[in-house]
Amino acid sequence: MRDVCFITDVAVLPRWIKVSQALDYVAGVHPDSIAPRRKVFLPKTTIRQANKIKELSKGMVAQLHLALVMAIDAKLLVLDEPTLGLDILYRKQFYDSC
Repeated sequence: MRDVCFITDVAVLPRWIKVSQALDYVAGVHPDSIAPRRKVFLPKTTIRQANKIKELSKGMVAQLHLALVMAIDAKLLVLDEPTLGLDILYRKQFYDSC
């Protein structure tokens, strides 16, 4: 299961958690893969690590969810409409970085 990662069409993240805590949690679950890669995807967004999930717009939550999942170095990545809720500019940026 460490080699498989799945993202649903709706980002399901706890609304009470801070972005930095979500990053730390994923890094704890996938310590070997997230550290270098999380610096690639999240800085391309306007999301601040001090924000709580509930303070983010729907598009920002989708961006964060994608950044978390894309930072995991999985052999199999299953994406179910990963850009749903993203504006056209970030959608293009996401596809260009894949």
